[in-house]
Amino acid sequence: IESAEPADRNAAMNIRQYIEPNFGQLHDLFAQESQLRNIYGSIQITLYFREDGRVEAVNLEERAGSFFTESFKIRAIEIMRQWRVPTTRQLPAYSFQIRFVRS
Repeated sequence: IESAEPADRNAAMNIRQYIEPNFGQLHDLFAQESQLRNIYGSIQITLYFREDGRVEAVNLEERAGSFFTESFKIRAIEIMRQWRVPTTRQLPAYSFQIRFVRS
């Protein structure tokens, strides 16, 4: 975000304020799935938005040294596709990394 143009940086910060509160949904999913399989690590996620601010598509990439089941990834994408950012214009794609550690 810091290296982006000012307008893009502002859009990313606005998106972040609506997206970050939803991270708990992903952590809850991880808690459920990690009871079944030993999953762990970091995931790079890019969200693509429709004009109304709903998540249209999700690109999810495991980072090196991570392991996640297909079931976890599919369910995580389903959760994120329900997210929405209030907007009156087309939003840029938004990328973030999230780390999951078994407690």
